[in-house]
Amino acid sequence: MARILIIEDEANNLDVARRIVRGAGHEALTATDGLAGLEIARREHPDAVLVDLLLPKLDGWSVTRAIREEPWAKKIPIIAVSALAMHADRERAREAGCDDFVTKPYAPAELRVLLGKYFTDGSAPKAAMRPSELSASGISPAERLGRVLVVDDEPSNVELIVIALVMVTPPK
Repeated sequence: MARILIIEDEANNLDVARRIVRGAGHEALTATDGLAGLEIARREHPDAVLVDLLLPKLDGWSVTRAIREEPWAKKIPIIAVSALAMHADRERAREAGCDDFVTKPYAPAELRVLLGKYFTDGSAPKAAMRPSELSASGISPAERLGRVLVVDDEPSNVELIVIALVMVTPPK
């Protein structure tokens, strides 16, 4: 079971994210502002962080940069979850240290798939599934059953489809 910190100031969004995290078999730690989130992260050393970008007291970009400075947090997944949907917002989140970006409102399945990219069935992190370590297809040529061309002008949509295809690839 992974311990996932959710930093979200809107009560309904926090509840939805908490339910999704728990439903995926993980423990949910929560904070409702950036300073509290940073404090919990430093104290609890979560396995992953879901962070809203527009937070009171300390914004999500600053929270992400501060968490990334911690030695224990260099490689944990940090996922921006925000209503900001412009390409520049995604790039700014990645520059701050976020590994992925989910635009609100999101479908619960979208967040479950993204968590599945980093964690299996409520278990330990999948170190090999970090975005920086994925091949273009996400699987080795030996594991391919065929080819799928994914065309979309939104890079995150392409990434989600690739993740979904990787998840349904049967083992050899």
